[in-house]
Formats: sequence, structure tokens, C-alpha cells
Amino acid sequence: MSTNNDPVDELYGVPAPKKNNWKMYYGFVGFLAVTGLILVMLYAERPKRYEVMPKRKAPPVRSVYALVMSPLDTLTARATVDSVRAAVNGPDSSDINMIVASTKIYKRFVSSAEFLRVLKDALLNAQQIPLDKQSVLLSQLCGILIKDTLPTKMILIGRLASTDFEPVRRQLNTSSRIIVQRNTIFGPVQIESFLEAPASTAVQQFLGYFSKQGIKVSERKAIPLLPSRPTL
Repeated sequence: MSTNNDPVDELYGVPAPKKNNWKMYYGFVGFLAVTGLILVMLYAERPKRYEVMPKRKAPPVRSVYALVMSPLDTLTARATVDSVRAAVNGPDSSDINMIVASTKIYKRFVSSAEFLRVLKDALLNAQQIPLDKQSVLLSQLCGILIKDTLPTKMILIGRLASTDFEPVRRQLNTSSRIIVQRNTIFGPVQIESFLEAPASTAVQQFLGYFSKQGIKVSERKAIPLLPSRPTL
């Protein structure tokens, strides 16, 4: 028996529905919907930071490695990416094995657009590291390069952290010999340098470790783009 004044459904012994119960019902459903949406936003799996690498239509025929040795300012990074674009643009970039290596990332790409996007991100967000760690980064890439038998372009980008190469001389000599072996036995290697202050003694000495071994080294300077003027 009901102990309150609410009307009772005699068949089931439960309080009869009130006149405005439908409002409470839809309000509760709305509350569940909003709660579910919040949980999805908080805990749903986010898209990966980088695009899923599509399957190749055919085996790659050449490789492009971009080694980021230090961060760059925004304008220089944009100019460098625009200059590197020519190395990977073509009718079909899926036949190029593209790699970005830096202090924070090592990743392969099939899409030239994604390669260039991540390269720009790497140029802006790389860590500033001393010369000994820059030489380690280079030697690690050379260790990967020796396993790649495709014609290869290695693009060096950034600023050297020191002008004293004596502490890293042995490491640089080893890296240059690896590239020479790779160039002689497996396939040609070309170095393209976008290192800052290209005319400096430090950069010339650094590139000399490779050019003196017979590796083709070309030097390029990315000219920072002028900001566009506002339209009047």
C-alpha cells in the first residue's frame, strides 16, 4: 500500500505516472547524451600525429634523407622547405624513399606533402645540441644509409654548434668513410648542404670531410621569404 499521496497503479503496485514525467524522461536522456559526448571527446582515440603511410604503387627508385641538426627560425625554415621541395616533387613521389631525421624524430614517408610538412615541424622544434651530439646524429644516419642501396641524396640542414672539430674528428672521418663505401659499393650518394653560414670556415671544414673523400657535395642557401604585405 502506498504511504504517500501519489496515485497508485493498482495492477502493479507502483506509483502511477505523473503528468510531467515525460519531461523528466527526455531530460534524463539528454543528460546521458551530453555525458556520452563529453566522454568521447575526453577519451576517444585521437588521430595519429602523422598520416598513415600509404602503400607504395611500386618499389622506390631513389632515396632522400633530410638531416635536421638544429632548429631554425620560422622564415628560414619555410624557405628551406620550399628549396627542398624540388628534390621530392614529381609526377609520382611514391617512388621516392623519403626520410626526416632530427633530434626528435626519425620517420619514413611516401607522400611528399607529408614529408615536407613534418620537415618544417622538425626544423622549428628540433633541440639545440652540441657538436658531439650532432656528429652522433650524423653517424647514426650513416649507419642507416649503409643498408640503403638506392641512389641517395642526403640533405644537411641547420647550424653547426661549434667551430672546433678536433673532439669529433674521428667520428666524422668514420662517417665519411661509410658514405664512401656506400657510394662505391651499393649506389651513388650526393650531399646537399643547407647549413647556415655556408661560407664560414667551420662549414667548409665540416663538408671537407666528405668532399675530400670524393663525395659530391653541393652547397645551397635558403633565402628567407619576405612576409606578404597586407592587401590595401
